[in-house]
Amino acid sequence: MLFTEISFQIGSGTPPLTRTDLATKLYMLASSYAFEEEFIRRDNSRIQGNGDLQEVFEDLKIRLEDKFDVTAEQRVTIRCTAQDMIFQKDRTSFCQLFVEVMAVLRRDKAALKMTNIFDLPGREKRLQSVVKKVTSSVRNAYRQDIRDSITGTEVKSLKAFTFDAAVKYKRGGPGEKADPVLAIHNAILVCCQVLI
Repeated sequence: MLFTEISFQIGSGTPPLTRTDLATKLYMLASSYAFEEEFIRRDNSRIQGNGDLQEVFEDLKIRLEDKFDVTAEQRVTIRCTAQDMIFQKDRTSFCQLFVEVMAVLRRDKAALKMTNIFDLPGREKRLQSVVKKVTSSVRNAYRQDIRDSITGTEVKSLKAFTFDAAVKYKRGGPGEKADPVLAIHNAILVCCQVLI
């Protein structure tokens, strides 16, 4: 049936419908047909499976890859790891600290809550950028602490510097007894005024 025939049949009752009533009834009929068509489409897609849904999720995953950033908790973890590693008593190399921090993060990704980053190249690249910035910041802070301990207004004894640095950099703090090897390591760094 054509639209004009349908509208003639709807409007030809006794008493005849006004144009406004006719338009309202036609609109309601069209809405119910559209509603029914939507139900049929949903049922068909449900029967066919979730292929379309999987494609949507893949598309969202790709789009979110560009918007990814390291969380605040992950940044704190990176900083704590870098500070603990820079304060090791056998550390002689400071410039490539970020490489070692990345290795620790990769090795302990589950414990350090980094599983959402590794094995995704875009996220790993973003993490590496953040790790470089954080380790550079930690390295500069350590260098400034060494400098400030021997010059300026905050000159400290070796024992006081080692304790303060352990509080600031070492995970778990200085411990109950001072480590003499750590004090010797700090003495070498202070005496040489190593520019880390």
